[in-house]
Amino acid sequence: MENRPFDLLLRSLAIALFIVCNHYDVCVTGLFGEVVEDITTDRLFEDMGQADVVEFRIEDGVVNFNVALEDRRGQDEFWLIDFQPFVYNGESAINLNTAYLSSNATGTCSNVEQSYGVSEGYFEDDFFQSRNSTGSKELFASYERGFYDGDGTRVDSVSNKYILFKLEVCCV
Repeated sequence: MENRPFDLLLRSLAIALFIVCNHYDVCVTGLFGEVVEDITTDRLFEDMGQADVVEFRIEDGVVNFNVALEDRRGQDEFWLIDFQPFVYNGESAINLNTAYLSSNATGTCSNVEQSYGVSEGYFEDDFFQSRNSTGSKELFASYERGFYDGDGTRVDSVSNKYILFKLEVCCV
């Protein structure tokens, strides 16, 4: 039994695909079940440090939270800790055109307490310094700068160990 309208549709799609593929210099095809080799390698963050949750404990509704952030000497990097999506209040925390870091575009429990332009060097090794919270955000209270080891890695600490907050503050 012949299904003429379906056959015509398939032929039309095949011709359209052939025209599109011939229009461009490169045409990639793939079939269901076909193995696709990973021919790309993303090394953009290869030399960047790691972030580790050292402590996350909840007792009687009180959160104890400590994050260790590695800074690799000579590597421009910035660790943004937040419990909101990267796009928050309709904008991203870091403007993709200007690299402006906006505190208003991060949640109330982020580690970004104020805004910075890229010229202020928030990506640079010397930017992170030990300090107490400004109080503009609701979770982190302590920022402690570590020391570089022989491999050029410094481990900084961001925690709320001095002030304990109720869980409802950050998760509502």
